[in-house]
Amino acid sequence: MHQTRRILVVDPCPDTSASTAWLLRWWGHRVQVARDGPAALEAARSYRPDVVLMEIALSGLDGCTVAQRLRQPDQLPQALLIAVTGYGGEGHRSRSRAAGFDYHLLKPVDPARLRTLLEGCPASSREAPAPDQSADGPARPGPPCRSPGTAVLC
Repeated sequence: MHQTRRILVVDPCPDTSASTAWLLRWWGHRVQVARDGPAALEAARSYRPDVVLMEIALSGLDGCTVAQRLRQPDQLPQALLIAVTGYGGEGHRSRSRAAGFDYHLLKPVDPARLRTLLEGCPASSREAPAPDQSADGPARPGPPCRSPGTAVLC
């Protein structure tokens, strides 16, 4: 059963953000696009997405800084945050994990992989999940589509 999700796509490249938004809409999701860090924070406040797909390399504020701010209790602590980036080194993955991203996908993203992640995430769920007891950092609440201890970096 398909559930419509509210998704925020954050990428400075107009072609990338437009094609990603098109694909997500084709799958039946509602999508908004932001092109830099400050615009992403503003869009997140007003749109209240279930999922944020975000490039790490953003102007104004980088994606990791935006993710840290979105994890604050008064922002989007329960949203699924997915880094979608060309940065795949272990240092970038560690930094994205520490910033609060739930997944780290390398461009170009396999659409089937992205769809699988989205299908595992309930739409518009705002209930607090069980704490994440992942071995790579302190416990923190995870998004409603992630079981405790299942942080995955792809």
